Amino acid sequence: MIPAKLFSSLFGQANQSGEKSTVLHTIIWLLGVIIVGVVFLARYQAAAWIIIPFICILVFGCIFYACVFWFCLKNNPDLLRSEKMVIQKLAIEKQYVGDSLNGDFTESSPKVVDQRSNGLIDNNGNTGADK
Repeated sequence: MIPAKLFSSLFGQANQSGEKSTVLHTIIWLLGVIIVGVVFLARYQAAAWIIIPFICILVFGCIFYACVFWFCLKNNPDLLRSEKMVIQKLAIEKQYVGDSLNGDFTESSPKVVDQRSNGLIDNNGNTGADK
């Protein structure tokens, strides 16, 4: 048996990363529990009529996982990313500049295209060639 302190420390480290689950996270946990159940049933030589439903649930779970993954991949790939990655993507799209460790973010100044010199002009009037 796994000691309770070791068990809680392992799950504590898993939760300290700060990342939230994806859409598929719950299905992965379900499949993991079923796999552990099948292994224990096989290890202790349970009757076939007990093992077969577990294996059927495992097969249907894998098919369901593949269908959900494919659906999310085609319709909205952001659902497959962790919450941390989605937040970083939004920060890049909104052009936030800052330090993610301290939480100090500032919105970068929007760039304006100078039609005469085909360069970028910042809020101070400097072009990319001036720097």
